[in-house]
Amino acid sequence: VIGELPAGVEPLTNAGARIGDILVLTKPLGTGLIATAHKRLAASAVAPGGPLSEAYTHAVSLMRQQNGPAARDARRAGAHSMTDVTGFGLAGHLHKMLLASGAAARITLEDLPVIHGARSLIVEGFVPGGTLRNLEFVGSALSGGSDDDRSLVADPQTSGGLLISCPADHAAQIHDGVIIGEVVAGIAGAIELV
Repeated sequence: VIGELPAGVEPLTNAGARIGDILVLTKPLGTGLIATAHKRLAASAVAPGGPLSEAYTHAVSLMRQQNGPAARDARRAGAHSMTDVTGFGLAGHLHKMLLASGAAARITLEDLPVIHGARSLIVEGFVPGGTLRNLEFVGSALSGGSDDDRSLVADPQTSGGLLISCPADHAAQIHDGVIIGEVVAGIAGAIELV
């Protein structure tokens, strides 16, 4: 994510999240839904004026955005743990982080950043096959939320953002970071959507 580390600097892994940390996400969700809709619809859907044009343009812009600045900010903010959000979706990568850290998490659904138009693609049936596999992987560790909410947090991302666990008083220092929840005591790997 950030290239070679300076001598004496330990890499951040997905195993250091601490109870009381804030969870920060640096890119909106929805690239899997948009890519699936793009594959299934005519090319005119993403052309200027097409029904997917705005969402597709935004998704491509996000996928081209590098995670380096956010990673450097996370380190300066005293992050305890970090992972990128890719094919396993937010839920899958968070689940792995929590298992490795021996903690649970609470995600506030209304705080999740989502590409405009992506939620409606769930309703329209453009859910990627990877979403279902991600939900199977997380299984009963994921609680709360509607079926649509679960599909959103399990949406496989292409070149997604970073998921960072850091002290609450430093979360605002992370480039493009949005606070989406917190690390809490509980069954390791458990994620509650509220």
